[in-house]
Amino acid sequence: MTTDTLKVGSERQHQILRRALSERVVKIKDLSAELGVHEMTVRRDIDQLAEQGLLERIHGGARILEKTSEEVAHQLRATKNTEAKDAIARAALNLIEDGDVVALDASTTALALARILHARNVSAIVSSLDAANVLAATGVPFLMVGGNFHAPARSFVGAFFMDTMTRLHPDKVFFSAKAFSPDTGFTDPHLPEVGAKQTLIRSAGTVIALLDSSKVERRALATIATLDEVDVLITDQTLRSHPFRHRVGGHPTYRHPGGPMNQDLYDALSTQRIETPSWGYGNSGTRFKTFTSAGAARDVYEKITDAAEVQRLTGIAPSVALHIPWDEVDDYAELRRFAQGRGVTLGAINPNVFQDDRYKLGSIAHPDAEVRAQAVEHLLDCVSIMKQTGSRDLSLWFADGTNYAGQDDLRSRKRRVREALAQVHDALPDGSRMLVEYKLFEPAFYATDLFDWGRRTPTASPSATKRRCSSTWATTRRA
Repeated sequence: MTTDTLKVGSERQHQILRRALSERVVKIKDLSAELGVHEMTVRRDIDQLAEQGLLERIHGGARILEKTSEEVAHQLRATKNTEAKDAIARAALNLIEDGDVVALDASTTALALARILHARNVSAIVSSLDAANVLAATGVPFLMVGGNFHAPARSFVGAFFMDTMTRLHPDKVFFSAKAFSPDTGFTDPHLPEVGAKQTLIRSAGTVIALLDSSKVERRALATIATLDEVDVLITDQTLRSHPFRHRVGGHPTYRHPGGPMNQDLYDALSTQRIETPSWGYGNSGTRFKTFTSAGAARDVYEKITDAAEVQRLTGIAPSVALHIPWDEVDDYAELRRFAQGRGVTLGAINPNVFQDDRYKLGSIAHPDAEVRAQAVEHLLDCVSIMKQTGSRDLSLWFADGTNYAGQDDLRSRKRRVREALAQVHDALPDGSRMLVEYKLFEPAFYATDLFDWGRRTPTASPSATKRRCSSTWATTRRA
């Protein structure tokens, strides 16, 4: 099997192969549950992979073929995060000038750069068979440095390679790693590759690291290079803990595929904190229809898990807001521990006082005292949830309003809103906030009860300190 023969038909089949590579044997029943598809679908996928000689069918499942496992592992790496790698490669190409001698390691990200290297009048030094094939096909002159063949990366490593590289001095070296964190630097689990990459780095005039986001904030067995040994880092995401924020002397420059990022701008953006709403991780859509998506979170625990992944990738979304009753659970203290265990906290509690049929004429502004009492009771229940989750904010949005003149007395509605909010405010824990969101003239056709900050302000409790922001009015309960 050559490197061109691996043609896996779907991301699901990639996942099956990855599981087979790690566990050697996979069961159809387990794959069906993990992938969320019928067992017959998994069986068809395994049949297709077996026809390509990638798996061997066994009773109830399949196993990886030993003779193909290393090459399959390499090919799967080559097909992972291809869009990010291509974007990184284009950004890297902007650092290359005509006449440069560039050295590429055996990573699949450097391979993406090799595919477009013909756009510059350069020569290259490579140790990867795949990079050599690409450069030969595109007419880029190159030197292939040999050594001991390392099958998992389809490259040459070892003493001969390292001795040869010490005698070569490329202008720029482009390398990648299996993992990166500010503490451990650029790391890799394969010791032969670590030695080869270290030799490449020491030979270069300029060292450029290429990292897609799947490798950030991770670590592997051995360090290839520390931050001080790298001049430029190109990645497809902002880093949670920017290691180059205090740039002095030879410390590296941070770059994004869109071009160099202004350091002041990055510093400002990296300090912001965004609270994501739980309902954004489930099936959603417009007010007219909910559109389903494969893989969407099905309950609040899956929503929190997704929110934790967003935080891991961005570093600026440390909390997730809950919506009640959509996110109701029996034990909110346990839910709080679940979130903390995944690196996020529970943020604002958002009561739903707009979907019940009884709220046709409003909730806390409704002319019927019984309906108003129902709405206030729900708000007070959410205050209790705040105390159990450790949330600071009660976030309110009201659909209250009238759709034609004479439907209700507007002054009376204003008084009812003020009385209800004062009652809820008094129940808030000390130091917490009550946020009231508004949208101009939405959703009532004639008169929306709380339509802007001016209408919000008179409803503030006399015991609260008030402040206004772009779309939210807030009161903070004093201790």
